[in-house]
Amino acid sequence: MYLNGKTIGALIALFIMMVPAAMTVTMNPGEQAVQADVDRDVGAASYNPDNITVVVDIMRLRAMTLDTDTPRLYFKILINGENALWWEQVHEGPDIYFEWPTAALTVPYNPDEPVTVQIEVWEKNRLGVDRPCDISQGTSDQLAGKTLMLFYDLKRGEWTGDDYLRDGNGYGHASGFEDGDTNDGDCEIWFDIYQWGEGSWWGDSSRLTGWEKENVYGLNASRDYCTTDFN
Repeated sequence: MYLNGKTIGALIALFIMMVPAAMTVTMNPGEQAVQADVDRDVGAASYNPDNITVVVDIMRLRAMTLDTDTPRLYFKILINGENALWWEQVHEGPDIYFEWPTAALTVPYNPDEPVTVQIEVWEKNRLGVDRPCDISQGTSDQLAGKTLMLFYDLKRGEWTGDDYLRDGNGYGHASGFEDGDTNDGDCEIWFDIYQWGEGSWWGDSSRLTGWEKENVYGLNASRDYCTTDFN
C-alpha cells in the first residue's frame, strides 16, 4: 500500500496523541490523598501549633558494673527542667526491657529552640543513700558527669549533646563506659525521643515532624501518614 506524505503525517500526529494517554497511570486512593495534600492551597496556614508533646522512650536498661547482681534501679527524667515521668517505679534486675514510653511532657512549640532532656538512672539502696549510676560520657565525678543531657530539635526530631548521630557508641544508646572509667557504677540504656502532635498516641505516628512534612516533603503537616502507602 502506498502512503503519501499527508497520510504519513496524519499517522504520526495520531501516534503522538495516543502515547501519553496510554501511559497514564491511575493513582490508588492513598496516592491520591497524598497528591491532594501536596496540591493544597498556597495560602494554607504553615505548621505552627501552640504546644507539642515530647516523648522519652527508654527501651532497655542494663547494669554493667554495679555491686549487686540484682540491682534496684529507677529513672529521673526532666524535660525543659520539669519532671516528666509518667509514673515512678523501681525496676529490679540487671537487664530490663520496657514496653511503654517512660516520660512525656507537653511544651510550647518553638522550632527555633531545642528542648532539653535530662535522663538519670539511680540505684535504690535499702539501707542507705540512693546513688546515681553513670550513663554518660561526661568525666566529672559529680551528678553532671553521670547524667545524660540532650538537646532535642523540634524541627528534625533529632538530638545532640551526650548522644548524637554517628557517635561511636550508637545513636540512641548511652553507656557509662564512654568516659573511660569502667568501675563507676556504670549502666547503659537504649532509648528514643520523638514528638506527638494533637490527637497522636503511642504507636500510631509516622514519626515525621510537622516541620519535616511541610518543609522537606511538601505534605500536609497536620495529617498523619503512618497508614499511607507512598508506593
